[in-house]
Amino acid sequence: MPVVKNYSCENCGAVLGNINSVSGQCEYCGTAFTVESIRNCQEIFSNEGVTSGVPFNAQPQTLYKYVRDFLTSNPAAPSDVLESARITSCKCVCLPAYYYCYTGESAFTCQTANNVKRTVNDSSGNSRTVTDTNWTPFGGNVYATVEGIVSGNSDYDNVIDNMYKDYHINTLVDAESLEIPATIEVVKFTRPANELLGKYIRPNVEESCVRMAKGQLQGMDGYRNLSVIPGKITKERDEKLIMGIYNVNVEYNGNNYPMYISGDGNKVIYQSSSPVDAQKETALNSLKKVLADADSALSSNKTLTTVAFIAAVICFLFMPVALKIIGGIGGIAGGVFLMVKKKPLLQAARDEADNNLNNFNNTQQEVFRSFDANGSIIQGHELLGI
Repeated sequence: MPVVKNYSCENCGAVLGNINSVSGQCEYCGTAFTVESIRNCQEIFSNEGVTSGVPFNAQPQTLYKYVRDFLTSNPAAPSDVLESARITSCKCVCLPAYYYCYTGESAFTCQTANNVKRTVNDSSGNSRTVTDTNWTPFGGNVYATVEGIVSGNSDYDNVIDNMYKDYHINTLVDAESLEIPATIEVVKFTRPANELLGKYIRPNVEESCVRMAKGQLQGMDGYRNLSVIPGKITKERDEKLIMGIYNVNVEYNGNNYPMYISGDGNKVIYQSSSPVDAQKETALNSLKKVLADADSALSSNKTLTTVAFIAAVICFLFMPVALKIIGGIGGIAGGVFLMVKKKPLLQAARDEADNNLNNFNNTQQEVFRSFDANGSIIQGHELLGI
């Protein structure tokens, strides 16, 4: 049975400890209570046969860091973004999912190459080595075991794929001892289980068998006309899960910025671009363009210097005496001018552009560092448990 840790009485606020029953009575004030989150989980456990899931055990500071990092991630973020933003909600959502583990068997056929080298003489008596390739029929059987986690609701495919596609199944918690928040939203299964085999499992098995066949053919001289014939697929393990997700929303300047954070706190999906100050963005782009132009000018000058010296060498090697003197000295003089006179000016312009860009970024980050150093914290932080 799922457990709500440190459940508090809604009437007197007393902490009642760990609650694993749908209803009860406060031992301090006698108020009856109903824990809807436990009821909701019990319903999906019994109706869908859910066996395990991902708990909600991300630390509040981890959730907060995702919010702060998002708001300040754009180099042209508004200077007041940490001060004026507000966390407006932090919902704990149980998303439905399937875990599968299947083994597939496939036969494959192809032709493998056998390269034979031999020496031949041409009409002039010169010898050379040629390679003859003999093709031989080849075949065998391959076995592949595949596993994966698939969303049980198509509306959350992107969330499950990005957060739990590579999740280690051994870290799941048994449904009977799953720790959940006092208030959660439980999303129902809408994807039928019979959709998994044709849409996810079989393509995964066939792709893995192709890789296994190609692996067996490595080390040979070559192969062609590879054909992998799908065979029997055997179920090793198949179960339904609920995956803990934090759905956090941040509001700034009238705009909402939602994000999903995995129950273990290891992954985040931002649903929109972070806030940006349009004037700062314009200034930043201008600084970047100046730096790019300076880099381009410096690179062009280097190319011209090289060309000038090469021209001088060509004149000295291949031109008549008169042109050797004129062209060679001219090429060297041009190269020296570009290297000694123009390069320092271009390098100085490039260094200045780079310094201006660094100053812009440092000034931007200093505002955010000062916010933290003063002990300030984003509004609505208490919704994250801070």
